[in-house]
Amino acid sequence: MNVVPAPLRFAPSLLALMLSAVALPALAADGDPDLTFSTDGQTTYTISSPAVSGERASAVLALPDGELLIGGSSWGGAVAVEDFAVVKYQAGGTPDLGFGSLGSRVVDLGASDSLEALFREADGRLMLAGRSGYLPAFARLTAAGNLDGTFGSGGTLVVDPPWGAAEIVTYEQTARRTEAGKYLFAGRCRLCPANDSFRPFVARFNADGAPDTGFDGDGWAVLPMDLGANPRIALDLDAAGRPVTAVESAAPVALWRLTAAGAPDPAWGGDGRVDTAFTTGNSFQLIVEPAGTRLYLYGAYAVRAVLPGGGLDTTFGDQGVTYLGSWDDESWVRHFALQTDGKLVGVGGIDPVGAGLADFFLIRLGLDGEPDPTFHGNGVRRIPFDLAAGAVDIGEAITFSGGKPVAVGFATEGDGDERWAILRSENALIFADGFERGSTAGWAGY
Repeated sequence: MNVVPAPLRFAPSLLALMLSAVALPALAADGDPDLTFSTDGQTTYTISSPAVSGERASAVLALPDGELLIGGSSWGGAVAVEDFAVVKYQAGGTPDLGFGSLGSRVVDLGASDSLEALFREADGRLMLAGRSGYLPAFARLTAAGNLDGTFGSGGTLVVDPPWGAAEIVTYEQTARRTEAGKYLFAGRCRLCPANDSFRPFVARFNADGAPDTGFDGDGWAVLPMDLGANPRIALDLDAAGRPVTAVESAAPVALWRLTAAGAPDPAWGGDGRVDTAFTTGNSFQLIVEPAGTRLYLYGAYAVRAVLPGGGLDTTFGDQGVTYLGSWDDESWVRHFALQTDGKLVGVGGIDPVGAGLADFFLIRLGLDGEPDPTFHGNGVRRIPFDLAAGAVDIGEAITFSGGKPVAVGFATEGDGDERWAILRSENALIFADGFERGSTAGWAGY
């Protein structure tokens, strides 16, 4: 007897899965634009209409559910000075028109205002931190993007130092917030109260913008170090919330750590100060690695891995230094962020070989300081926006949203005017954050 086999039968869901597997597209690589964001991974935004020169995105904050807050400058007023500006984006890369005024909010603090950082408070309100002139400045918005009238003067606050005759210069990119909700800035001051030479300071403020009197008595900790011409100062917080400040003046870089009460920490070099043996000669920023094993000090063209004792970690890069300027005709980094796996991801600009002035430049460094070959094959990626052929496009800041890098900066139009530029990239870290670690600690919004 011939037995005719019964036809194979599959559950509809299994059959659909098998059929879809036949035509699966190639997986995107780390560093590729995320095509779920604005269809091609990148977009631009105009605060003023029409756009004007000088409008640049300089800060980015990842919100829950993949939403983004982009901060920067607007020159839309009658006087040609910068104002704080912020735009909210939905996860798919379109502006949230229910935020502020059709997606954006511009805040004039009275001088040339530079927005440095964005923070989300536990109740959903938003703190914008930066500088007005050279003074620390804040603006607080409701979750809906309106000025919060319960904060400062109508939602804004520019902080004067406690010394009437003091000369204050707050430095760019030093705004930080502790886990307890305290805000910090660093810079240099003279006559604070009686020093004729400039000295470094760290200032800490409560959530309402008032100086934190639990920090060196008046909220302003002035370091006992006289500065020469053109000093360089950077600030970050360690895992315990203690301020760590890098200062370079007429001598090699000095690293200061303060206690939670604002005094030089005797457990750090005996007097709160650790001296290095190197100079940079350029403006720099500081990242304190959470475990405290390294401090990353970086400028446009180099990043240094510094040990807590002040020496360079010679297992990183070329004897402790990785140089950043050697791709295409020239490359540079404006901002680094630290992945939860310890790798550094940076954004800046690159001058391509041949035609073109500058494109977005992305770079990822491994723990050894070498370009990470799992990122776009060689550790670096050049991404043009090209609103005009060969125009200038430069990244200014970077963060992670659900593990994916989000870089912001500006893209130039044909007439030289600038638009905010936003890029979201692919990253396999989304499968390592939380899943392998058994927690949601690395996820956006947690």
